[in-house]
Parts: sequence; C-alpha cells; structure tokens
Amino acid sequence: MVFYVWRTYPPPSSEGTPWGAARIAQLADSAYFLGFLWTLWALIDSFVIKKATAQNAFQVFGYALVTTLGGTATRLFLLNFKYTPGDQAAEAQFTVERSLQIFSSAAQGASASIRAFHQDMERLNGEIKNLVQIFTTLDRQFAETHRQTTKEISDSISATASEMLRFANSSAPRTRAPFEL
Repeated sequence: MVFYVWRTYPPPSSEGTPWGAARIAQLADSAYFLGFLWTLWALIDSFVIKKATAQNAFQVFGYALVTTLGGTATRLFLLNFKYTPGDQAAEAQFTVERSLQIFSSAAQGASASIRAFHQDMERLNGEIKNLVQIFTTLDRQFAETHRQTTKEISDSISATASEMLRFANSSAPRTRAPFEL
C-alpha cells in the first residue's frame, strides 16, 4: 500500500492546482479501499482457502485489522495533512469553472442553432410570400380565363341560336308566325 501511494502521488509541480488536489483525494480514497480489499483477502485466504483453525483466527483478524487501519490512516494522512481547505476551494472552483465552460459551450451551440433556425424561417417566409403571390396571380388568371371562356361560349351559343332561328324562319312556310327567341 505504501508503494502504491508513493508511486501514484502527484508530482510537486501539480500541488496547489485543482488537478493535483483532486488527484490526492482520489489517491486517499484508493488507499482506504485498498486497505479494506486486503482485509477481505486476508479473511478469505485464511478461512476459505487455508481453512484457519480457532487457534490462528486471532492472528488472521489481527492482520485484517492492521490492513484496515493502514488504509484508514493513509486516507486520513493524505486528506487531513495534504488536502488543505485551500486545495478543496481550488478544486471546487475548478469544478465550477469546468461546469460553466460546458454550459457556455452548450448555450453557444443552442444560440447558433436558434440563429440558423431563424434564418431558415426567414427564407421560408420569403418563399411562402412568393408562393402566395404566384397563387394570387394564378387565381386572377383563372377567374379572367373563366370569364372570357364563359362569355365566348355564351356568345357562341347566342350566335348558333340566332343562326338556327334564321334558318328555321327562312325554311318555314310563310303562313306560320316566325320563330323568336
């Protein structure tokens, strides 16, 4: 456990930085749990694998308590003597700054998306206005074409009816009254 702490302890150049302080806190927790892991291993090894007897049970529990105490003492030493309130404040500030950077990036992305959406909607609005003008023009042209076609059909029917009357009157015997519309 001592070798693990010695090997993974952050270099002096990182002391006082939020990264170094966070690393020390993680290292302290790791040492603490490593002590419990060795405790569990000692108990499993003694009682399950080696089938400890009543005479050496106290020796096994003694070894387990020493590893637990070692992990706890290492954690307390690292946190209480190396992880100062200033380190904790710096870590908190670093964490808040990082969270704000992430939030700021997300807000900028959302703002860019909203701007792009606004531009797309303006373009779409222009296209809709253009379509409204086209449909209004088509409606007017359709109404005018309908009016002209109706007038021409009406005039054609009237001309045809007049022509039929003239033909009927010219071929009818003179004793009858002439046909009229």
